[in-house]
Amino acid sequence: MRNVLLSEGLSGMERELSLLKVGLKEWQVKSVDSLLEYFHGNAGRLDYYGRLASGRAIGSGLIESACKSLVGLCS
Repeated sequence: MRNVLLSEGLSGMERELSLLKVGLKEWQVKSVDSLLEYFHGNAGRLDYYGRLASGRAIGSGLIESACKSLVGLCS
């Protein structure tokens, strides 16, 4: 799923999660549907595919490194 999210974005996740629901019990389907709702509600924040395609970072490493450097300068 991680690879699908990073390489295809929301549309790929929708496809894979729909396939995953086949054969699940009702309560399990509700869990998958809940996850899909989360993805839809946070599509802008979770656009890892778009960010990677445009050459932007998706992790917080750059920010954490900058903070560490600034704290080191101030102490």
